[in-house]
Amino acid sequence: MRGGARSAALRWGPGHRRVAGRTARSPSWRGLLQRLIPRGRLRGGLLLLAGMLVLAGLVTLYNQPMFKVAQVRVRGVQALAAAQVTAAARLEGQHILELSDQRVMSTLATLPRVKRVSVERIFPNEVELVVEERQPWALWQLGGTFYVLDEEGVVLEARAQPLPGLPVVVASGSGTLKPGSRVSPEPVKLALALTTALPAQLRVNVRRFEYSEQGGLLAVTDDGWQARFGSSEDLEYKLATLKAIVETARARGISFSAVDLRFGARPFIR
Repeated sequence: MRGGARSAALRWGPGHRRVAGRTARSPSWRGLLQRLIPRGRLRGGLLLLAGMLVLAGLVTLYNQPMFKVAQVRVRGVQALAAAQVTAAARLEGQHILELSDQRVMSTLATLPRVKRVSVERIFPNEVELVVEERQPWALWQLGGTFYVLDEEGVVLEARAQPLPGLPVVVASGSGTLKPGSRVSPEPVKLALALTTALPAQLRVNVRRFEYSEQGGLLAVTDDGWQARFGSSEDLEYKLATLKAIVETARARGISFSAVDLRFGARPFIR
């Protein structure tokens, strides 16, 4: 028994050493780190390392070719062809997460028909463009060319012949306009308002409109007389004044050729 106890006391396993007649455990790597580095700093370092590994993984994932745009679909076009929009957008090969409505709209500046566009992402590598087109509102005649305008005065296209159903504003001056350029929307909106108001209130149709910077907008009617409105300021008052003049002239059999409504309560009649 005594020999067995002595032999048992002399055995020690890995990680132990004999120190001054007793067995002591050798320090582990964890223990060494805890002695060399305070516990709080050790945890912070491990968290930093883990964060860096996660970040590296995200960067690697972000740069995967699977997120490069491979297919573009277009919705909402009528006057434009989908292929025109796709070619102008130049999205294929771009990273799907780097696209924005503003960025795509800037690349579509070469297409005046595009009013706005929204980008819908279909992960991992497809994009759908939802396009809102500008609509023709009026024709701006300059010389012998008819320019199709939208409500904001944006030139959509140039034509040798007018489009049926659109009011024509004959502008003074000369020169040419490029698609995408702008004219003042004020006379265009006024012409559109008068196209509806004159038939409804005076039972007269507008043959054409004429515009100059000095005189503003002039409406030439099918009845042979013309009315100069100038601008849209006090439009309701101008229409009421014109209606009183026209009804009085009809009732009394008086003919007139022109009315200038730019001077408020003092219209000029010829």
